[in-house]
Amino acid sequence: MKNVKINLVQFNPVIGNPEYNALRIIECLAESKKMGSKMALFGELAISGYYAQDIFLNDDLMKRTDRAWKQIKHSADQIKIGVCIGLPVYNKARHKGAKHLFNAIKIYQPKKNEYTQHKVCIPTYSEFDEDRWFQSAGLGQIKINNIAGLKVGFVICEDGWNNRYGISSSDYRLYKDDPIEHLLKTLADKKRTPDILINISASPDYIGKQNIRIAMNKRIAKKYKTPVVFLNITGAQDELVFGGRSFVINSKGALVYQMKGFSEDNFVINTAKINSMKKLKNPNKDRMAELDGMMGLYLRDYFRKSGLSVDKDYLELKKKWVQNSHWAKSVARIHSNQEKQVKTILGLSGGKDSTAVACILKRHLGKENVLGVMMPYKMGEYSQIESKTLASELAEKLQIEIREYEIDEEVDRLKKELNLPSEKLAHQNLQARIRATILWSIANNEGRMVINTTNFSEAAMGYGTIGGDLLGLPLIASIPATMVVKYLSWLKKQGEIAISDEMVNRKPSAELAPNQFDENELGNYSYIDPIIESLRMNYGDMRKVITQFMCSKKKSYKQYNGSKEKRLFFINKLKFLSKKLLVQSEFKRWYYNKTPQFTPFSWLRWKWPIANSFMDTDRYIDEIVKKKKY
Repeated sequence: MKNVKINLVQFNPVIGNPEYNALRIIECLAESKKMGSKMALFGELAISGYYAQDIFLNDDLMKRTDRAWKQIKHSADQIKIGVCIGLPVYNKARHKGAKHLFNAIKIYQPKKNEYTQHKVCIPTYSEFDEDRWFQSAGLGQIKINNIAGLKVGFVICEDGWNNRYGISSSDYRLYKDDPIEHLLKTLADKKRTPDILINISASPDYIGKQNIRIAMNKRIAKKYKTPVVFLNITGAQDELVFGGRSFVINSKGALVYQMKGFSEDNFVINTAKINSMKKLKNPNKDRMAELDGMMGLYLRDYFRKSGLSVDKDYLELKKKWVQNSHWAKSVARIHSNQEKQVKTILGLSGGKDSTAVACILKRHLGKENVLGVMMPYKMGEYSQIESKTLASELAEKLQIEIREYEIDEEVDRLKKELNLPSEKLAHQNLQARIRATILWSIANNEGRMVINTTNFSEAAMGYGTIGGDLLGLPLIASIPATMVVKYLSWLKKQGEIAISDEMVNRKPSAELAPNQFDENELGNYSYIDPIIESLRMNYGDMRKVITQFMCSKKKSYKQYNGSKEKRLFFINKLKFLSKKLLVQSEFKRWYYNKTPQFTPFSWLRWKWPIANSFMDTDRYIDEIVKKKKY
């Protein structure tokens, strides 16, 4: 293989702002040239951002993207460096019944023709909805590219997820065309063998997905005896988090390099030296570190890209470029000329969830940008004295601001006027709604963002109040209750002194009624979380769920199937949980803001109708159990 220096640029684009992205891309080109690179590579849809949703259907975005690409090419000519980058391009057949656009990459080398390659496999499942905007292309337009004598085969993200050697089960190969097989087998048979395979990606993350990516590409590299480069973008956009962690695999299927996680990075690769690079041990074993990285990136980008915060890097770029640029009027929607940070607010109860959220906010946004509010009701009877003590200690150790507002008077006055009995749910919901009113009023008055502290387990069970604790940015709504505890333990090991064993080990309680505990109303989270997760991941398919728990011989499943009594208890608990998840709680989840995807359980991947008569869960479960004789 010929040795060519290529700079892999792990780029963080801003959605819908091709001018801003292009200015930063041009800077990267100049830096790449200084490093001796022949070409700089960027991720999927790096000019427009992945993905711009229905902004893709706006002709203004396409015109601006095209202008940005022309400016990037002009700069590449001046700098004398090649560039490969992702962007949307018009489909010439869009007025003849075809989709509006192609998801494409442009490959340009100075004094040579520009080459455009379109994406073949268009994902429309889970978090993906690309078929709404993009046309699937054919295999015939894919060819081997010659970059300074190096033969390179490119694929675009999903095009690399449909190979029979990469994905072993046909259940997960969703398309008839296999771009990798086409590049590495069909064209190779015609003596056009590529020296290297490069995947230009925008691959969203969740805990564990990086290991799936690496394992898949290891199999591909080993089978075809070809090095693989997987170049991802980084950053966050609404629910999606792109963790970066681009990587290189040698022709023997060994991981030899992984770029930084959850931040921009670049790596100049010497192509002839890939097979001599030292094999790398799995750098992605710490799941809680992975979770923390995703949450931090999500918070920073959510506020920065929506214009709620402005950092010094943006100001420096604006100062440097905008004054003399013909893009000055459109370079960014953020018009501030000074740094600003978003201010957050959350209800602080002394429980695990609010503790975790407070730690996350302080850790990634800074202590000065976090306000915790305690709102006790009938202290000692409903709200527990221990909760106030723990919340106060937490705020003191985190060094965040804390305020206290007792809600006894407001709750009791409305309770009396509305004739709400103490034992009724309406009285509990009233407490939650008054607390929400306090949080939102402070947020509105002081320019703060309300952060929701509901976890995945509670969201699944509808364990929350509309107009109350279900509102605000749902930071941990894809994180099960048991994982929240693991994250707190991880933080403590990292040296976070604000977390005490007393807080981690205490029983969860909504404290909306005397002696109220979650385990009395839902069950112990260590028992119910695996069931909820299985219901969610199997889309309520009871046969699969029951088979998983009744037939598994794993030690962890003994609590569900270890005896006749345990099997009966499991079946009854499944009836309760499935009714909560599939029948009673979906309407509540529709009130959430967009839930960030940190785990595969994310509600972004869940589309369930509120109005349906799909199943009588109790009868359905009984029929399955009777038929299988569990």
